[in-house]
Amino acid sequence: MPKKILVACFCALQSVSLASIAAEPVDDSVALLKLARSFEHGEGVARSSAEAIRLYCQGARSGDAEAMYRLGWMYAMGRGVQRDDPVAAYFFAKAAELGHT
Repeated sequence: MPKKILVACFCALQSVSLASIAAEPVDDSVALLKLARSFEHGEGVARSSAEAIRLYCQGARSGDAEAMYRLGWMYAMGRGVQRDDPVAAYFFAKAAELGHT
């Protein structure tokens, strides 16, 4: 399966369980990552791993390396999702492939 489709599949699987979260898409990638990180850490907003994942998935579908890395971190640590090392490794590798240090 092509990697871009794999990312979309992982993110689509997450959106099934996150269907109750309705938010407008964020077009600016910097704003998207800032908002996602705010939800991930509860900085200025109520902490919501589900909303952070939704936003990181939006960034990942756009090919954002930082969003891929953050998804890898959340899967590696089991933060808001069941820990899944192969999925985490995929997102870390994809982020590195896109130039993430």
